[in-house]
Amino acid sequence: MSIILKNFCYLILQITSVLSIQFLLRGHNYPGGGFIGALVASIGVIFYLLAFKQLPEFLIGRYRYFIATGIVLFILSITLPLVIGLDPLTGLWQTVTIGRTTIKLGTPLVFDTGVFLAVLGGFLCIFDKLEIEAYG
Repeated sequence: MSIILKNFCYLILQITSVLSIQFLLRGHNYPGGGFIGALVASIGVIFYLLAFKQLPEFLIGRYRYFIATGIVLFILSITLPLVIGLDPLTGLWQTVTIGRTTIKLGTPLVFDTGVFLAVLGGFLCIFDKLEIEAYG
């Protein structure tokens, strides 16, 4: 592979990572969310895999942690309202002020983050298996 293609694929990985976080964070207010964010992030990983014939170093073998953390966050977002006595998947919100910035955190964001991590982990597992079969 040429050096231009490798640098381009590295740039694509960075751009898709930032876009996937943006899709994740704006999930319930606009189209997007955890699933779409994970798909966008996996596109960057696919380009990187095609150019370098391996997954990025920081992702190799870590898909199990992504999947497990995603499932835990997903279950937490469902059961937290049950503990308080509300219906499952009821949105709970907390306002956090950091300096001049006010952020509204809630269980929908926890749910979307769980979906994001589980879907991204699933795709990384598939890519890891394909890499082993294709490149030995």
